[in-house]
Amino acid sequence: MLVRTSWLIFSSCVLVTGCSVPAPSADLMADLRWMQESEHLYLGYIDERRELLNLIELNGQRHGGTYQVKVPGTDLGKVHADSFHASFFDAEGRSLMSPNGKRVVREQRGDLILEEVGQGTQRTIAGIDRVLGRVHWSPDSEFLMYLERASRWDPTALRALDNVVYVTVYRCRDGHKGHLKWFGEGAAAAPWEWLRIPPGLLRNR
Repeated sequence: MLVRTSWLIFSSCVLVTGCSVPAPSADLMADLRWMQESEHLYLGYIDERRELLNLIELNGQRHGGTYQVKVPGTDLGKVHADSFHASFFDAEGRSLMSPNGKRVVREQRGDLILEEVGQGTQRTIAGIDRVLGRVHWSPDSEFLMYLERASRWDPTALRALDNVVYVTVYRCRDGHKGHLKWFGEGAAAAPWEWLRIPPGLLRNR
Protein backbone atom coordinates (compact mmCIF):
# COMPACT_ATOMS: atom_id res chain seq x y z
CA MET A 1 0.00 0.00 0.00
CA LEU A 2 2.86 2.35 0.88
CA VAL A 3 4.61 1.64 -2.44
CA ARG A 4 1.39 2.25 -4.34
CA THR A 5 0.78 5.55 -2.50
CA SER A 6 4.36 6.69 -3.14
CA TRP A 7 3.97 5.93 -6.85
CA LEU A 8 0.73 7.94 -6.98
CA ILE A 9 2.43 10.90 -5.32
CA PHE A 10 5.38 10.65 -7.71
CA SER A 11 3.07 10.41 -10.73
CA SER A 12 1.09 13.43 -9.54
CA CYS A 13 4.26 15.48 -9.16
CA VAL A 14 5.36 14.57 -12.68
CA LEU A 15 1.91 15.39 -14.05
CA VAL A 16 1.83 18.77 -12.32
CA THR A 17 5.34 19.57 -13.48
CA GLY A 18 4.51 18.44 -17.00
CA CYS A 19 1.56 20.78 -17.10
CA SER A 20 3.76 23.63 -15.88
CA VAL A 21 6.40 23.23 -18.60
CA PRO A 22 5.70 26.28 -20.77
CA ALA A 23 5.08 25.36 -24.37
CA PRO A 24 5.25 28.29 -26.79
CA SER A 25 1.78 29.78 -27.23
CA ALA A 26 0.28 30.39 -30.65
CA ASP A 27 0.74 34.14 -30.39
CA LEU A 28 4.36 33.83 -29.24
CA MET A 29 5.06 31.60 -32.23
CA ALA A 30 3.26 34.09 -34.47
CA ASP A 31 5.52 36.87 -33.16
CA LEU A 32 8.65 34.83 -33.85
CA ARG A 33 7.46 33.85 -37.33
CA TRP A 34 6.67 37.48 -38.08
CA MET A 35 10.23 38.38 -37.06
CA GLN A 36 11.52 35.80 -39.51
CA GLU A 37 9.34 36.98 -42.37
CA SER A 38 9.68 40.74 -41.91
CA GLU A 39 13.00 41.17 -40.08
CA HIS A 40 14.73 37.99 -41.32
CA LEU A 41 15.58 37.26 -37.69
CA TYR A 42 16.09 33.61 -36.72
CA LEU A 43 17.15 31.62 -33.67
CA GLY A 44 20.10 29.37 -34.31
CA TYR A 45 23.85 29.20 -34.54
CA ILE A 46 26.58 29.15 -37.16
CA ASP A 47 28.82 26.14 -37.72
CA GLU A 48 31.66 27.77 -39.65
CA ARG A 49 33.72 24.62 -39.97
CA ARG A 50 30.91 22.74 -41.74
CA GLU A 51 29.50 25.90 -43.40
CA LEU A 52 26.07 25.32 -41.89
CA LEU A 53 23.31 27.43 -40.36
CA ASN A 54 21.53 25.48 -37.61
CA LEU A 55 18.07 27.02 -37.14
CA ILE A 56 15.07 26.32 -34.92
CA GLU A 57 11.94 25.21 -36.72
CA LEU A 58 9.03 27.39 -35.56
CA ASN A 59 6.38 24.74 -36.03
CA GLY A 60 4.33 25.48 -32.92
CA GLN A 61 5.01 22.11 -31.32
CA ARG A 62 6.02 21.84 -27.69
CA HIS A 63 9.61 21.00 -28.50
CA GLY A 64 10.40 22.10 -32.03
CA GLY A 65 13.02 20.62 -34.26
CA THR A 66 15.96 22.18 -36.01
CA TYR A 67 17.07 22.25 -39.59
CA GLN A 68 20.34 22.98 -41.34
CA VAL A 69 21.09 25.15 -44.34
CA LYS A 70 24.36 24.76 -46.21
CA VAL A 71 25.90 28.18 -46.84
CA PRO A 72 29.21 28.75 -48.64
CA GLY A 73 31.83 30.24 -46.34
CA THR A 74 31.97 33.43 -48.39
CA ASP A 75 28.26 34.02 -47.61
CA LEU A 76 28.39 33.19 -43.90
CA GLY A 77 29.87 36.63 -43.33
CA LYS A 78 26.54 38.12 -44.44
CA VAL A 79 24.78 36.57 -41.44
CA HIS A 80 24.66 39.12 -38.64
CA ALA A 81 24.76 37.97 -35.00
CA ASP A 82 24.40 40.82 -32.52
CA SER A 83 26.87 39.52 -29.97
CA PHE A 84 27.14 42.95 -28.31
CA HIS A 85 23.68 42.38 -26.82
CA ALA A 86 24.30 38.74 -26.02
CA SER A 87 26.32 38.91 -22.83
CA PHE A 88 25.26 38.70 -19.22
CA PHE A 89 28.25 40.53 -17.76
CA ASP A 90 29.30 44.17 -17.67
CA ALA A 91 31.63 46.36 -15.64
CA GLU A 92 28.96 46.73 -12.92
CA GLY A 93 28.34 43.00 -12.50
CA ARG A 94 25.86 40.50 -13.85
CA SER A 95 23.47 42.71 -15.80
CA LEU A 96 22.68 43.62 -19.39
CA MET A 97 20.90 46.66 -20.83
CA SER A 98 18.48 46.20 -23.71
CA PRO A 99 19.50 47.63 -27.10
CA ASN A 100 17.00 50.51 -26.74
CA GLY A 101 18.09 51.27 -23.18
CA LYS A 102 14.58 50.90 -21.74
CA ARG A 103 15.00 47.55 -19.99
CA VAL A 104 17.72 45.79 -18.06
CA VAL A 105 18.06 42.15 -17.09
CA ARG A 106 20.14 41.31 -14.03
CA GLU A 107 20.85 38.80 -11.33
CA GLN A 108 19.22 39.65 -8.01
CA ARG A 109 19.06 37.42 -4.94
CA GLY A 110 19.46 34.25 -6.95
CA ASP A 111 16.92 35.15 -9.65
CA LEU A 112 17.11 36.52 -13.17
CA ILE A 113 15.16 39.80 -13.01
CA LEU A 114 13.75 42.04 -15.76
CA GLU A 115 13.42 45.72 -14.85
CA GLU A 116 11.80 48.59 -16.74
CA VAL A 117 14.33 51.44 -16.52
CA GLY A 118 12.98 54.51 -14.75
CA GLN A 119 9.76 52.78 -13.70
CA GLY A 120 11.04 50.59 -10.90
CA THR A 121 8.88 47.64 -11.97
CA GLN A 122 10.53 44.24 -11.83
CA ARG A 123 9.59 40.76 -12.95
CA THR A 124 11.28 37.46 -12.13
CA ILE A 125 12.17 35.47 -15.26
CA ALA A 126 13.83 32.36 -13.84
CA GLY A 127 16.04 31.10 -11.05
CA ILE A 128 19.62 32.01 -11.92
CA ASP A 129 20.77 28.45 -11.17
CA ARG A 130 18.73 27.25 -14.15
CA VAL A 131 20.06 29.83 -16.66
CA LEU A 132 23.09 28.58 -18.59
CA GLY A 133 25.61 30.87 -20.25
CA ARG A 134 24.58 34.14 -21.77
CA VAL A 135 21.28 35.97 -22.05
CA HIS A 136 20.47 37.34 -25.51
CA TRP A 137 18.36 40.42 -26.22
CA SER A 138 16.50 40.53 -29.51
CA PRO A 139 17.47 43.61 -31.56
CA ASP A 140 14.07 45.25 -30.89
CA SER A 141 14.44 44.76 -27.09
CA GLU A 142 11.13 42.88 -26.93
CA PHE A 143 12.43 39.34 -26.36
CA LEU A 144 15.09 37.52 -24.37
CA MET A 145 16.55 34.18 -25.37
CA TYR A 146 18.59 31.96 -23.07
CA LEU A 147 19.34 28.34 -22.30
CA GLU A 148 17.39 27.03 -19.33
CA ARG A 149 18.14 23.85 -17.42
CA ALA A 150 15.04 21.71 -16.85
CA SER A 151 13.75 21.21 -13.34
CA ARG A 152 14.53 17.94 -11.61
CA TRP A 153 11.16 16.34 -12.29
CA ASP A 154 10.64 17.70 -15.78
CA PRO A 155 8.90 14.92 -17.76
CA THR A 156 11.15 15.48 -20.79
CA ALA A 157 14.23 14.95 -18.63
CA LEU A 158 12.70 11.80 -17.17
CA ARG A 159 11.91 10.50 -20.65
CA ALA A 160 15.34 11.38 -22.02
CA LEU A 161 17.15 9.97 -18.97
CA ASP A 162 19.49 12.93 -19.18
CA ASN A 163 19.87 16.47 -17.91
CA VAL A 164 17.75 18.50 -20.32
CA VAL A 165 18.29 22.07 -21.49
CA TYR A 166 15.73 24.22 -23.28
CA VAL A 167 16.18 27.08 -25.72
CA THR A 168 13.76 29.49 -24.04
CA VAL A 169 12.27 32.73 -25.37
CA TYR A 170 10.77 35.29 -22.98
CA ARG A 171 8.44 38.05 -24.21
CA CYS A 172 9.04 41.20 -22.19
CA ARG A 173 5.72 42.96 -22.68
CA ASP A 174 3.68 40.32 -20.86
CA GLY A 175 6.13 37.88 -19.28
CA HIS A 176 5.09 34.95 -21.45
CA LYS A 177 7.81 32.43 -22.20
CA GLY A 178 8.06 29.18 -24.08
CA HIS A 179 10.54 26.38 -24.63
CA LEU A 180 11.31 26.16 -28.34
CA LYS A 181 13.80 23.29 -28.39
CA TRP A 182 15.26 20.77 -25.95
CA PHE A 183 18.45 18.76 -25.98
CA GLY A 184 20.78 16.95 -23.61
CA GLU A 185 22.97 19.17 -21.49
CA GLY A 186 26.06 17.89 -23.26
CA ALA A 187 24.95 19.86 -26.33
CA ALA A 188 24.51 23.11 -24.39
CA ALA A 189 27.80 24.50 -25.67
CA ALA A 190 26.25 25.36 -29.05
CA PRO A 191 26.29 29.19 -29.39
CA TRP A 192 22.53 29.81 -29.82
CA GLU A 193 21.73 33.43 -30.67
CA TRP A 194 19.56 35.74 -32.76
CA LEU A 195 20.71 35.66 -36.38
CA ARG A 196 19.73 38.15 -39.06
CA ILE A 197 19.93 36.22 -42.31
CA PRO A 198 19.54 37.78 -45.76
CA PRO A 199 16.64 35.91 -47.41
CA GLY A 200 18.70 34.87 -50.42
CA LEU A 201 20.85 32.62 -48.22
CA LEU A 202 17.84 30.46 -47.39
CA ARG A 203 16.56 30.06 -50.92
CA ASN A 204 17.27 26.31 -50.81
CA ARG A 205 15.13 25.85 -47.68
